[in-house]
Amino acid sequence: LWIEIDPYDPLIAEHYLNLAEAHYLAGNQETGVSYWDSAVTIIDGAYKFNLDEYNYFYDLGDYGTAWGFGMDLLDMYYGLAYAYELRKNLGGPIEYQYQDPNYWYAMANDLDGILQQL
Repeated sequence: LWIEIDPYDPLIAEHYLNLAEAHYLAGNQETGVSYWDSAVTIIDGAYKFNLDEYNYFYDLGDYGTAWGFGMDLLDMYYGLAYAYELRKNLGGPIEYQYQDPNYWYAMANDLDGILQQL
């Protein structure tokens, strides 16, 4: 049985972040940046998709489906927080609010509060 792995699966992005950190710590900055960029691109795409779907179903009043997309969105928030925390810890600049890991942790906390009420 052969199962093809989706290269844009957010679970793959988590592994890319781990590889990015390992390469950074090993002194392979360029390779680390490449893995980091790939991870953030994947997570960002999944984040936008899940946000759109969550908002759509929430606005429809289909809170069960909204909750499912919200849980996926929560994972994306934590993934982006981890990515920007890694960047910050390795000396990357924070030029915009969304590059601050605390921004994503706050978004996750806010969404978690909403999801607990659905």
